[in-house]
Amino acid sequence: MKFFIMTSLLFLTFFPFLRVQNEFPDLSKKCREKIESRDSQYNNEVIMEIITSFQLESRIKNSYRVTLRDLEVAHQIYGNNPEDSYYQSLAKHFLVSSKGEPHLFIHANSAILLYKNPSDKNVMIELRLKDRKWIELERKEIQGEKIPFKVLKCEKEYHNKRLEYEKS
Repeated sequence: MKFFIMTSLLFLTFFPFLRVQNEFPDLSKKCREKIESRDSQYNNEVIMEIITSFQLESRIKNSYRVTLRDLEVAHQIYGNNPEDSYYQSLAKHFLVSSKGEPHLFIHANSAILLYKNPSDKNVMIELRLKDRKWIELERKEIQGEKIPFKVLKCEKEYHNKRLEYEKS
């Protein structure tokens, strides 16, 4: 009898902690592919709107287009030197709050960084290479168009499942 009472007390004491844990929700491969496609399309729409707003089509025609990811990969390939002034002076310009991804268009000794800030202003930063450092020459901002960002149905479902999981 004493054993039964002790077991019952232990069970009742620890019962709140004895629950079946739901499996953490996972984003399906198909949804990840849709998100990747949507993000790529959105980034292209944003950057094309910025290029058009500054009338840069001819200036960037023969330039090399670089994203932060491209820059980081190149930095890794060339030794990942934390003292690399060439890399550091470019990377700092990518650290902005933006809609879509900032893009850098590089010529031989000059570059143009483009991005859309959260208030839909298009930003252009002109850079020049001097002594292995990229120096900011000029910064321009003009009001851009609002480009709608579409949240996918599978994303909404995933986030709802995560919220349910976190509540349980």
